[in-house]
Amino acid sequence: MRRTKFWLSFTVLLVLSLTGTAWAQLDVAAPFLNQEVGDYYIKARVLQPAGQQSDMMDLSEIMVKVYSQGDLTITKTEVPGQTYTFAMQETWMPETDLALFYANYEVRIVGTEEILGRRSLAVELIHKLSDSLREKYLIDQETGLVLNKYTYDQAGNLIQGFEAVAVDFEPDFSTLDAHSIPIRMDLEHKPLSKEAFAELLPWLNLDNLPLPEGYGVVAYSEATSFWHRENPFFKENYPDLPVGAYWLWVSDGFEAFIIEVFAAADEEIVVTRDSYWEVVVLPSGATIVVLAGQPATIEVQASNLAGQELAEILLSLTGAREIKNLEALGRDPLLNLLGEQEFIDYVSLPREPVTKEEFVRLNPWIRLNSAKEPAGFTVTGIYQVEYPQEIKEKFALHKENSDREPLDFVLELSDGEALHYISVSFAPGFYRERMGGSTISIVGLNRIEMLANGPLFSIYSESSVLSEDEQLIILGELFPGFGFMERPVWDPPGK
Repeated sequence: MRRTKFWLSFTVLLVLSLTGTAWAQLDVAAPFLNQEVGDYYIKARVLQPAGQQSDMMDLSEIMVKVYSQGDLTITKTEVPGQTYTFAMQETWMPETDLALFYANYEVRIVGTEEILGRRSLAVELIHKLSDSLREKYLIDQETGLVLNKYTYDQAGNLIQGFEAVAVDFEPDFSTLDAHSIPIRMDLEHKPLSKEAFAELLPWLNLDNLPLPEGYGVVAYSEATSFWHRENPFFKENYPDLPVGAYWLWVSDGFEAFIIEVFAAADEEIVVTRDSYWEVVVLPSGATIVVLAGQPATIEVQASNLAGQELAEILLSLTGAREIKNLEALGRDPLLNLLGEQEFIDYVSLPREPVTKEEFVRLNPWIRLNSAKEPAGFTVTGIYQVEYPQEIKEKFALHKENSDREPLDFVLELSDGEALHYISVSFAPGFYRERMGGSTISIVGLNRIEMLANGPLFSIYSESSVLSEDEQLIILGELFPGFGFMERPVWDPPGK
């Protein structure tokens, strides 16, 4: 098997995480202005922070295009030789706690500049405690759209930057086909009161948490989408227990982190003086803490907290005695995955060609005869393969059903330039069983595994250049029976 560097994927995902509504709309990025921008198109270049040049991609070669209409945003990230397109819809987020914001930050309007022929305000966001510049915006004075944005660390070094090179407030949306654009898996949450949250998780102590100075709990919620209730640890250790996902939103009014609690529904969680947590590294590289002997886990999504700070919060929250292997708690998920990851070398596998007709006979759930190509890809080959044991160990279907000897196939797809491979495994006649839904797991960086609940059927997709969302669109269109993708409604003006 070959090894493929995945820095390109990391870079693209990083850029995507900085774009879209949260970047462009001032009511999120700069709550002190809170203006309605309306429909717009903006194209921006990504800045290469000083001192961060390496043998990886030059960020200054990346362009980001954002089309926004109502609550739907389409983002195109152009990397040399590749374009990554996503649709994003506005979802529930906690309201900004302005009391915390103004207690921790000072807003300074430091002048005006002309950007793309438009008069713009230069606005700085100063963190009071450290007296450091955290963000600088150049804001279109007429509409309130952020044209340029710069983010700094506590030492004053630029760590993120975007600069507009084109903007249009009466854009033509008619050339955009939302039905051919992948939709990102956005948050679906039900906000909860503190009392309702405590009733659902009575074993947690929600008072007097040792949060960093200036921070407070600003919201509680329950994740309602299937996607955000997925937990690989529960899937492996408590596969028959329904699980709930509950979030504590912590913020200083601007920067935020999330404490995500997974707990088995209708199961009593017992924490005693002898209870302890253990850090577990998931296949994706993320770390969670697991309550020994109990169906409960916690994950803290915070890149700016040290392991000891996280430990103090978690021990106070739960009353447990200690966290074992504490040194793993504060590690960056990227470091857990390290610089390379191993991909399956499908080309070198012994394989026998299979006709589309024969494959459809064996697997009628696949849609191969549609006139629409899945996300621009065409199926160019179907092969039956015999995986060696080390590859079978990658797949949950094989590990959990080693005595069933499922059939293994590989779909080869092409968009005219790149090839993409999808592994499909199933037992003969699996489609005669009733499917009770499906389980979708991110099992590594840009690696997805889908298992039917009921029939012995699974799909595995991995890529060093396609994101998870792009792969999900391809899988959803090839196997609509899984039924996990919903398209946004795009209504171009004048259509």
